[in-house]
Amino acid sequence: MPGQKIEIVEKSHAKHRGGFVQITDTSISIRELAGDRTVLRQDVHKVGIKKGRLRHAAIWGIAGAAAGVGAGVLPTHAASRDDPSATSSDAGIIAGGVIGAIVGLLADAGIGSLIPAYRVLYTAP
Repeated sequence: MPGQKIEIVEKSHAKHRGGFVQITDTSISIRELAGDRTVLRQDVHKVGIKKGRLRHAAIWGIAGAAAGVGAGVLPTHAASRDDPSATSSDAGIIAGGVIGAIVGLLADAGIGSLIPAYRVLYTAP
């Protein structure tokens, strides 16, 4: 579709990102900030379509939050089980889980946002 964000990687490894303009039998054109760019078909290594980084960040963030809850709750719970004189309470276990969830969410959401956001549609033979 015209305007769809795409990435073209040339055989020389030069990358071009912009909005799709048109494709012909001999070339593909995109609109970059500096203007329109046309890449000849024989120079194209691969073409990718932009997909959401937000989706990656959300998925990794949820996974990190879940791991953080486990990492925050288990040591506190295990300490209270192994040492009856330990003064851990339900509030301490909950606090450990909440802190672990926040740290895991932030760390893994950052990792998720670094995952490449282009799905490859075409790779030259």
